[in-house]
Amino acid sequence: MFAQRIDEIVRRLKWPIATLTLVQSPVFIAETLRWILITGDYPVYATMFWLGFALVYILFRSQRPSHEWLLKWISRERQLSHTIVNFILFRGGGQAFTLLKNWLLNKFRLNGKENPSINDSAYPRENLGGSSNDNWLAQCAPFFLPSAPMLLWLASALILPAFIRCLVLGAGLAYHLLSVYVELRSTSVSRLQLDRRLIWSFILPMNIVVFGITYAFALKGFTGITSYLFALGQPLKTLGQSLHQFRSLLGWSEST
Repeated sequence: MFAQRIDEIVRRLKWPIATLTLVQSPVFIAETLRWILITGDYPVYATMFWLGFALVYILFRSQRPSHEWLLKWISRERQLSHTIVNFILFRGGGQAFTLLKNWLLNKFRLNGKENPSINDSAYPRENLGGSSNDNWLAQCAPFFLPSAPMLLWLASALILPAFIRCLVLGAGLAYHLLSVYVELRSTSVSRLQLDRRLIWSFILPMNIVVFGITYAFALKGFTGITSYLFALGQPLKTLGQSLHQFRSLLGWSEST
């Protein structure tokens, strides 16, 4: 089944991805700090962002995180994130494969041909798009993907002025970070089915990226997101150039 193959690939890449994320974390921190340091260049947007952040932080401090209603709300928001990621990355991927497979089958049938490499029985339609319950990426996603704030940000970007949007961004980001902290602190790691090493090597660095992207978006809109992500890719580009130069010094050809 196609979805099971996706699960298998993701499972095998678990620790390579986590290790690469951990190695890149100094870059995440440096780029996020760079955006914080240029706060003074965007005084109105930055002020509104930190105001929203502070309001939610004060609310969390005044309402004890152990309150049952708060924990229930956080749990439901985590389930929403899990559903979104599972649908887009895995169920959605299976549906996309189904559409492509059916289109290819119809194309070859119209041409009077049969493609032996495409077999309907190889990928049962009723099983496409499913995802196993032990997919580590789907389990981690609720702890770094702020689904509820993202929906709120999207709505605010469409109907609200920029400075009000920054207020919403700050409030949503504060809620996300604080809710992750509350749930990880109040719930045992075994119950969450998360490896503690994965929390420190993947979830924590990814939340630094989420903070940086959100703050860059608050200050410069979509241009800020592009700039932030481009900066994160620079070390990998530099590494690639260094490896190319090293190969050239050794006299290795490109085909070697």
